[in-house]
Amino acid sequence: MTSNDIINLVQNLGAPVVYSLLALWFIKFQFVKAEEAAVRGREERQKIIDDFTRRDSENDKRAFDLAQQSNDAINKMASSLEANTKSMDNLIASIKL
Repeated sequence: MTSNDIINLVQNLGAPVVYSLLALWFIKFQFVKAEEAAVRGREERQKIIDDFTRRDSENDKRAFDLAQQSNDAINKMASSLEANTKSMDNLIASIKL
């Protein structure tokens, strides 16, 4: 569109109509850009949430595995302590004789 075409539009339609059309185009342009930015923001937030959820699940699994290993180790120590106590009792009993 050349400058002569723009001048003819303003002269034929009138300045208020041309400015109104320009304003409507600008508003539409801004709305489309804002909507695209909102979509990108939602997608990025969803990626962050999905990543956090995945890492949280992995960490929960590690914590439960660690708790299970700790429980197994405590049970083994309890068994060893009980066996040690029995052998000490047997040793004390044989010394008294």
